[in-house]
Amino acid sequence: MNIKAWAMPFLLSLGGLTGSCGSSATEIQAEAGVTTPMPAAPAAVTPAACRLPVYNISAEKERHPESQRLSDAVVARLAKQNPQLPHVFAEYNHRWNLYALDTVRCQGFLLVPMLYQEYDYYADIYYLTLTPDGRKVLDWAVVAATGGDEGWKATAQMQQDTDGRLRVTATVQDTEGGDSYVPVSRDSVVVAYALTPRGRIVRTLLDSVHKDLPKLTEEEYFKLSASADSAP
Repeated sequence: MNIKAWAMPFLLSLGGLTGSCGSSATEIQAEAGVTTPMPAAPAAVTPAACRLPVYNISAEKERHPESQRLSDAVVARLAKQNPQLPHVFAEYNHRWNLYALDTVRCQGFLLVPMLYQEYDYYADIYYLTLTPDGRKVLDWAVVAATGGDEGWKATAQMQQDTDGRLRVTATVQDTEGGDSYVPVSRDSVVVAYALTPRGRIVRTLLDSVHKDLPKLTEEEYFKLSASADSAP
């Protein structure tokens, strides 16, 4: 896959948010107006309660069984009520999986991070802020994306900054396209994210680097890859 088809749009459109408190598919279904009403938000919430949490995408992919998948009906209703959501929500189907990682009740809004998986190749972290009743999306962003196929690879690492912001380092290694498996370039961006009191997502670009990789034949590339894989 060429970087222009998937990875570069992600690097150019990075934006995000989140919080930290356990949740489940049942709870997010309630927030989407499908089952029981959700409890009222706490009267007072400290700023620390709505800090953007850090996720390890690889670990999250292994944690969530099929039983925790958000149903087609729940996602369809959320997309219908909020047409500004991306195609992952509007075109949700049996081949895709969305999981609610957390539900955080901030003062005046909800914060819901989600894991999206397509087959075994791609996994993204989305963040949604919603009105307290869970029906209207205030803002959304995809802050991390991973995947790999035919020579290209995307990774994302999340960490908490000392000022409380979420810092994401996203890297994409890409080929020339066609039948080539040999990577020729690496692009990386570092972005910091924070929430406003109204539930909006603020992002700050901290760094952006493009690097051309050494030109290798496929034989040289596969030999180096095999050597790296066998290293202790």
